[in-house]
Amino acid sequence: MVMEAYAEHYEVPLVGSSVVIQGFGNVGRYAALHPAALGAKVIAVSDSKGAIYNSEGLDIAAVIAHKNSMGTVSGLDGAEIIDHASLLALPCDYLIPAALGGAINSDNVATINARVIVEAASSPVTWTASDILNQRGVRIIPDVLASSGGVTVSYFEWVQNLQFVSWTLDHVRGQLREKMNIASKQVFNQADAEGTLIRNAAYQIATERLKQAIFAAGI
Repeated sequence: MVMEAYAEHYEVPLVGSSVVIQGFGNVGRYAALHPAALGAKVIAVSDSKGAIYNSEGLDIAAVIAHKNSMGTVSGLDGAEIIDHASLLALPCDYLIPAALGGAINSDNVATINARVIVEAASSPVTWTASDILNQRGVRIIPDVLASSGGVTVSYFEWVQNLQFVSWTLDHVRGQLREKMNIASKQVFNQADAEGTLIRNAAYQIATERLKQAIFAAGI
């Protein structure tokens, strides 16, 4: 959803864009399914046991079926087996590290060839690597925004429990999309207005909200 908002805001359509995903668990597989459904080409994915690549785009449903059957993405028919370092170095429009913290660091940052990095894992780009990528003009959508959907839905669960109600899946998804669109637009607008990084804009908004909450509580 955040990628959709980014593509719309900066007028870089997802259709035809290339996506590389590190990790194929609960985060990575859904990070693959939705862009693919919107017309993006997911050209490479990985899990702890291996990585696969197809320049024409992977069939994500087939990858999921293979992973469920074999326990790994490796060995899928029509996909080339590559190593993890090569996956991160692939030229792409969007690189989604969705597995490990510190996956992109001072040791491998020079090999990164993505235009946009979407932090789906927690702190997958180290501060040193982030500084280098920023200097190169690589945009980073920070984890505090890109991976906040899970926490948002946990909040929805809390609200339902308080009210003794149960929302439908469609309602949850609709509410999530609304929240993520609003948050994304606020962050992107702030970054544009301040001429700052997307990460900085997200932190500016977050700290301002914390300050307001603290003052309101009289702390």
